Amino acid sequence: EAERAYLDLALRFSNLDAELRGTDFCHVDAAMRLIADLSVFADSARRLGATNLAAAIRSKLQQHTRAHRAHLAGTIRSSLSALRWPLAPSSGDTAPTFVVGDESTLAAFRRAGRQLMSLQQSTQHYMAPQADSLWLVDILAEPFAQRFAYHFLGDRDTNRTDRPEWLFAYALRAIRSHLSFIRQEVQQLVPGDAAAAFARCFAALLKS
Repeated sequence: EAERAYLDLALRFSNLDAELRGTDFCHVDAAMRLIADLSVFADSARRLGATNLAAAIRSKLQQHTRAHRAHLAGTIRSSLSALRWPLAPSSGDTAPTFVVGDESTLAAFRRAGRQLMSLQQSTQHYMAPQADSLWLVDILAEPFAQRFAYHFLGDRDTNRTDRPEWLFAYALRAIRSHLSFIRQEVQQLVPGDAAAAFARCFAALLKS
């Protein structure tokens, strides 16, 4: 009985892996369902004591997850670029205002953001643990990490060990300036506190 169950599971895994490899990235929802099925298969293999099969399924699960995560991340980055993220700084202490130029671009951002977070939640048991990390928020923080490195990790005049307050001022200003978008648009797409996750990205920069 156990041997028959193992063979049946192995055959279903092989078929599912082939189906996933043939799934176009345009059909994200279909791929997500297949990845969820793959996760169930991994649990079944582990319960059967089929450690080698469980490891193979887990490896494939991680491979497909990384591929679809990269695809969704690319869609999100393109949407953010069209939405002019990060926002242009305002004069004085007034936070910049987010203006939607194209509703279809914002809709594409929301759709890909939901899909990315759904992918993270459904596969987090099998991916490398990242404490308090939200994949969507990590993407939003990327341009700030690039600017931070440009100003404070190179040979620019702004990289001064005697003026550490400049680093903190940069981080605080960036967080405050973009909290409106984070709360209005991003919070609805992620579990947990999006603003806190955004702030943690800057805390990691300051530690670097």
